Amino acid sequence: MKDEEQPSLGDVLAAISDQYRDTRSVVPRADRLDWLERERQEGTNHLAFRLHKHLCVVPLDQLSETLPPPPSTRVPGAPPWLMGVANIRGELLSIVGLSRYLALDERAEGKRGVLVARGLDKKTKVGLLVDDVVGIRRVAEEGAHAPPQDGQLARFAKGSVQIEGAPGLLLDCARLVSDPELQIFKPSTAPA
Repeated sequence: MKDEEQPSLGDVLAAISDQYRDTRSVVPRADRLDWLERERQEGTNHLAFRLHKHLCVVPLDQLSETLPPPPSTRVPGAPPWLMGVANIRGELLSIVGLSRYLALDERAEGKRGVLVARGLDKKTKVGLLVDDVVGIRRVAEEGAHAPPQDGQLARFAKGSVQIEGAPGLLLDCARLVSDPELQIFKPSTAPA
């Protein structure tokens, strides 16, 4: 038997690359732009939840995670909306009753949950206790209408949106977490 010369690894990779380049379908630029426009109109993923009678959504990029209400320790002298402090995987997290903070009635029914939201600085985290976690929904922020102008909730609403055909509010959790009234959980420095 005659020894056949084996192709080098570089030759094999070049042949595979040439074959791939010849067979792949190239999406024309106009089709890519149509796809981007459809994506913009259909919206992006948001977490939907209920606060009292309001269906709300928040962009997923403003949240670190969601979790069931954890055991928490009350803080003496804290406002009634500060439900306590919880240890979440070694990190202390303030748990804020969002309905209480926004002066809304709380609902007894529903799958209560805590949204771990980040502030504008992306470092500050607060656990926001909500009345009912609905799930992930696609929302087109560009189609949002003017938000309501009355009540505490209006301070943090970016707009009114349609959530699977139902009216809802698009909230800015980063702005909410960065609200000076919520900053009581930040450590203070003792005077020298």
